[in-house]
Amino acid sequence: MAFAAALTITLAALRGSDADVVVIVDDGIETVTESLSTTYQVKVHNNTDQQLDQLEVTLTTPSSLVLGPTDSGQRREPVQTKWRVDVAAGATAQVELDAAVGEISAGGEITVIACAAAVDLTVACGADVNRGMTALKAESDVSWLTTLTTWWQFLLAAPGVLPVVLLIVFAACRPFRRGDEARDRHESS
Repeated sequence: MAFAAALTITLAALRGSDADVVVIVDDGIETVTESLSTTYQVKVHNNTDQQLDQLEVTLTTPSSLVLGPTDSGQRREPVQTKWRVDVAAGATAQVELDAAVGEISAGGEITVIACAAAVDLTVACGADVNRGMTALKAESDVSWLTTLTTWWQFLLAAPGVLPVVLLIVFAACRPFRRGDEARDRHESS
């Protein structure tokens, strides 16, 4: 759901190039893992013919991002980081925020939303969504003997499976003959 909302916000920002202010946020990656460091770049483009002074830029990050060395990343609520920037007419201002990914589940999402607001202008927003990916654990607590016993019980319990498995093992382990050798033997008989 967060992905759909972020995509809608970003597409609206990109399509709204005739809007007074356009906000784009991106960290250059799509898939994240725990402890991955990244930098979110927020670009604010001023489409007006006047300078925007003290434009407030807000970046909202989820609790799964660790901000800076003193942040524990164990928050329950999203965090808002704010800047005040001056943007000349037709120019783009950029702010950045360094973060590291905290705890995230496989398939989970990290949605970061940036908004910019100026007096007498509508609020403009952009979003970036990253999917979580966790590394598979290579070790297992189950011993190889237990695994072998379980598979053997399965093969014995399912009628018809054991002969098929034995046929496949036999075919895989059978020595291969070269085509010429087989013809020579056939002709000599």
